[in-house]
Amino acid sequence: MSTVQIGSYADNWKKIGFSAPRKATDGVYEVVNMCKSTSEFPWVETRKDTGKFVRALVKAGPGKNMLGVSQMVSFGEYMRIWGHVNGVEARHRQVGKEEMEERLSTLPEVARRELMESNAYVEEFGWDGGETGVVRPWDVSFIYSV
Repeated sequence: MSTVQIGSYADNWKKIGFSAPRKATDGVYEVVNMCKSTSEFPWVETRKDTGKFVRALVKAGPGKNMLGVSQMVSFGEYMRIWGHVNGVEARHRQVGKEEMEERLSTLPEVARRELMESNAYVEEFGWDGGETGVVRPWDVSFIYSV
């Protein structure tokens, strides 16, 4: 058996309001979470790439564990690109647990807990938990072949 660990959906900000960049009091759009601006995340264009990940695993044979990632990008870089594309000034801002809890206070408790714990986990261990043997799409040379 092989598995695909799907990364963070690149378009979540469009679908999930609290994750969208918001205009701060100084007029700059920002995404706020507990992660460092330099921490890299596995961003995924799900419609474009998920089938390629699965195809690569089928061709590679059983026993593979793939991190399904279109591109590894830090939140700082993501917001730089987001701002450029949208023609606005943008940034990422890391906050502490207390401020993050306050920002998520309108969500159900289970959703708040999941978001808080996943931010802390990824910041400490990485998206794949540092598990050995996890491959990336670029480790599988035929993933982008037709």
